[in-house]
Amino acid sequence: TVEVRPVVGGTQIQNGNGTCTLGFVGVRSGIRGFVTNSHCTLTQGGVESTVLSQPGDSGSRIGVEMLDPTYFSGGGCPSGRRCRLSDSAWATLDDGITSERGRVCRDSLTRYRVVKEYLYPLDGETLRKVGRTTGTTSGEVSETCEDMNVADSDITLLCQARVEAQSAPG
Repeated sequence: TVEVRPVVGGTQIQNGNGTCTLGFVGVRSGIRGFVTNSHCTLTQGGVESTVLSQPGDSGSRIGVEMLDPTYFSGGGCPSGRRCRLSDSAWATLDDGITSERGRVCRDSLTRYRVVKEYLYPLDGETLRKVGRTTGTTSGEVSETCEDMNVADSDITLLCQARVEAQSAPG
């Protein structure tokens, strides 16, 4: 795997401890950046300024974690658990890093364009995702707004949709 310029979603990134997928590039409060998973940062849930890079001969740095909400307990969170509504983090893109906002690589020739925010998929709807390990996969929504416990942890992600699709670490 190599660095990709301009930076687009669906490509591999690394944090010094492992590899993950860059979700998509966007703009938040006027700042260019990208979404990835909170579990792709050095500490899941909470900002510790994880440096994120793309692989290559130089281990090319592309940005740094800026937003990764902490977990909460109480309220709608089950007893003894820590909760959040997503496993997502926002990182700013470094100056000089070119990017394509809203583009996600399907393969080396084809790119999808993210055109709108979609908060709650419908049961039976088909969704598609692109990941660094499995590439493009799709599946049917089998559950909506289900609280899901993260394996081997005390973390619960609230109101998640379950999609029957192939996935793998990364």
